[in-house]
Amino acid sequence: LEELVNRELSTIGNPEWKNLRAEYRAELTLNNITALINSKLLFQQALATGIKATDAEVQAEVQKYAKTFRSEAEMNAALASQNMDRATLEKNIFENLTASKYVEGKIKVTVTDAEISKYYKSNLEEFPHPDIVRTSHILIHPEGSSAAQEAAANERAQNLLSRVKKGEDFATLARQNSVDSSASQGGDIGYTSREALAPEYAEAAFSLPIGGVQVVRTQYGYHIIKVTDKKKEGLFTLDEIKPQLSERLKTEKYQEELNNL
Repeated sequence: LEELVNRELSTIGNPEWKNLRAEYRAELTLNNITALINSKLLFQQALATGIKATDAEVQAEVQKYAKTFRSEAEMNAALASQNMDRATLEKNIFENLTASKYVEGKIKVTVTDAEISKYYKSNLEEFPHPDIVRTSHILIHPEGSSAAQEAAANERAQNLLSRVKKGEDFATLARQNSVDSSASQGGDIGYTSREALAPEYAEAAFSLPIGGVQVVRTQYGYHIIKVTDKKKEGLFTLDEIKPQLSERLKTEKYQEELNNL
């Protein structure tokens, strides 16, 4: 429990426990011990029914996590800031994957078109948008902070840009090369406002025409950006918002079923 609380506090600058408001201390304690008990119960139930994650599955998740950092040292530093180490990470992943396998076998949720349409028509006030742009990207991390590593990452990004311009499929290149979580969706990050993007990314995305591609450097690395659509301020249509709305309603149903479980 203390580890979980400290990990949460690390995200807001590690304030001292004694300096927190009593109500906030109580909320932190209750929320984290509830989450801890729930996860342990699901894990124990999974083991009792013969379900558990394999070593290969655990290591695959560890590698996914590691890919979000430029080096192992950077990953270890990030783990340390959350009061964790690699062994703790692997243990947590094993328990979470095992519990997830159990839950996936117990909970199946679907959302019908009629449910989505009803929610949309009843909540139109939720669907206005500012000027927005839809982009896909391929994110390349420099392997370190040296000038040579920076140049190598830039060269790799420029090479991928050239391949896109020559007609290679952007989504395929994203799945094969991007270190961002959007790689599984072919690099697509959907519609976003200017404020939701890194400044350099936003400048390129809103300046390029639909179909335009460009390499941009942000604090996250080198992005090969492709603009796939643009919309002026207005209201999302049901067709435009349907995928996100479907996922939201599924998540709400899933959470209800999980609470019941």
